[in-house]
Amino acid sequence: MESEKQSPKCHLHLYLLSYQLFPFFASLFIIHCFCNSLHCFPLF
Repeated sequence: MESEKQSPKCHLHLYLLSYQLFPFFASLFIIHCFCNSLHCFPLF
């Protein structure tokens, strides 16, 4: 019973942590794609 009570808290903690880190990884992914697009299609 206690494991079932702790499970949602653990999942919620991981969800909040991933939600806080998501913008960071999203920005890295966008920068990565942007650099790749510049490398593949040079604007200059």
